[in-house]
This record gives sequence, C-alpha cells and structure tokens, in this order.
Amino acid sequence: MDRFLLTLFPVKWRHASKAPFACYLVVWLMSLLIATPYSFAVSVVDVKEFDPWDAPYINFMLETCHKNRPQMCLEKSSDLLPFSRKAYTLTVLAIQYILPLTALGFAYAQIGSTIRKSTKNSTTLDQQRRHYMSQKKRNTLLLLLLLVLKYAIAWLPINAYNVLNVLDLIQFSQFK
Repeated sequence: MDRFLLTLFPVKWRHASKAPFACYLVVWLMSLLIATPYSFAVSVVDVKEFDPWDAPYINFMLETCHKNRPQMCLEKSSDLLPFSRKAYTLTVLAIQYILPLTALGFAYAQIGSTIRKSTKNSTTLDQQRRHYMSQKKRNTLLLLLLLVLKYAIAWLPINAYNVLNVLDLIQFSQFK
C-alpha cells in the first residue's frame, strides 16, 4: 500500500508523515477483525489419538514426569459452529487469498503503469541511455509480475485443499 501511494503521489505522500501510520493501523485492525471468526471455528484439545499419545501407559508416564498432555488446535464439528464449514472456508478463501491477490495485482499494475509512463515522456535521452532504461524498466515490470505470481502460487495449494475438502471433492483426514 505504501509503495502504491508513493508511486501515485510521490511528493504529497512523503509530506504526509502520519498517513503511513494511519494506513498500517487500519490494516492491522482489519486483520484482527478478519481473524476473529477463526477463534470460533477452532478449539484446543488434548492430543490422545496419535502415536504414542494413545498408548495405555502414557497417562502413568505423564503423571510420573509431572507433565501435561500436549494440546493442539482442531476445527470444531459443524454442529458446534455458529456458521457452516462451507461458508467459513469460502469466506477465508476470499479474505485470505482472493482479496490480497487482487489488491496486490491492482497496486502493482498501477506501479507498473507509472513506470511505463515515466520514460515515454523523456525526449532528452540518447539511444544508449534509452535502451538501458528500457531494459531496467522491463526487469522491474517482470519483478512486479513475479511477486504477484509468487503470492498466488505459494498460497494456492492450502486454499485449494481447503475448498476441495469442504466441498467433499477430496477426502483426507489427519486422523486416518
């Protein structure tokens, strides 16, 4: 967001010292608000169903060593949630993947557009300098595109798995 605004308003944005702080505050508050439903969808439970925690002697060993049983976060069953798993998963997909990918793509497209326009207006450059600037501009645009693709590729597997799992197109459980 900062790079995007700096590219669109290079002079005005630098003088507005409180604007970046306000933007970051808004982003953090929105992130906390968006993450809140997750606290309703998961609960902390004792690990009992995995090796070696399901062995008959484990309770004795834990008591002898004065240790507690380890815990992990699990999704609550569908009947305990105030919303359906499908609605929750699709909402998380939209908020965690589609919205940031769209914002990133839009911001970097605007930055790329500004970069493309920057050297078109210059008529005082000689041929060698123009070629150098053109190559540098092409590399920068490629980098922006690769950043968007990297985000898209990195977050696609977990989001695709979650959607396919909630739509019952694949069946997988860590307990089986």
